[in-house]
Amino acid sequence: MTFRVGSVPQRAAFWLRASAAGAGFGLAVVWYVALKLVPVGNAYRRQSFARVMSRLCCRPAGVRVHVIGAEHIEQYAPCVYACNHQSQIDYPIVGTIYPANALVMASQIGDWPIMGTIFRSSGCIALDRDVPVHAASALEQSAAAIREHGNSIWMFVEGTRGKVPGVMGPFKRGAFRLATETGVPIVPVVISPLKPETDLRGRRLTPHEVIVEVLEPVFPAGGSREDEAALRAEVRVRMERALGARVARAARSPLRGSLFGPRA
Repeated sequence: MTFRVGSVPQRAAFWLRASAAGAGFGLAVVWYVALKLVPVGNAYRRQSFARVMSRLCCRPAGVRVHVIGAEHIEQYAPCVYACNHQSQIDYPIVGTIYPANALVMASQIGDWPIMGTIFRSSGCIALDRDVPVHAASALEQSAAAIREHGNSIWMFVEGTRGKVPGVMGPFKRGAFRLATETGVPIVPVVISPLKPETDLRGRRLTPHEVIVEVLEPVFPAGGSREDEAALRAEVRVRMERALGARVARAARSPLRGSLFGPRA
């Protein structure tokens, strides 16, 4: 069963699913606040909140998450997780695999209502690319977290949400500079295309499966600027190959755009 884009049933289905997902997020926030009242560490709070948020937001929004390559999560720790970015719903999607020892380094989210407060109180790192001295400070904090505390860092490498389904934007330097300076590997994470089924701006939430593929770690050859550029190029090639395979598979599926979408 499908609805015509922009139809009344489609809009009603969107708001129903969005409201259910929003209620799930509210419950996840309550869970995080409860965890702040008990003597557990920030690592447990971060991971527990991510898992609960994923379970309570994804299914109501019509997103069924299927993970490939989960064995590469925490295979090497610390590391830098480099993920593509398409939508705000990426956060609950990757919450299903979010590692306890990881800190998110991201821009904008630190200013969001509610989520920003959780982000800052959990020890994650706000990145302000518009102010170079602040951006440099965030990278220094991340490097210290890797070297001194053994934390991994999770970053959305495009620095902003992608505009074209199935196509990644230019990669920012931050994740690759961090990896080459600290000598830790990059672990690429690829989220399959969300549109047209999941399109928050287009007011569309059609149930479908989203593949999260964790690729094998990629190690920097050294600490030079050339090594950084080579690492960025290699990671992009691997992520584009994985994303392209998902796009091609979805295009061949007769279920594309139907109620349940393609299977992996």
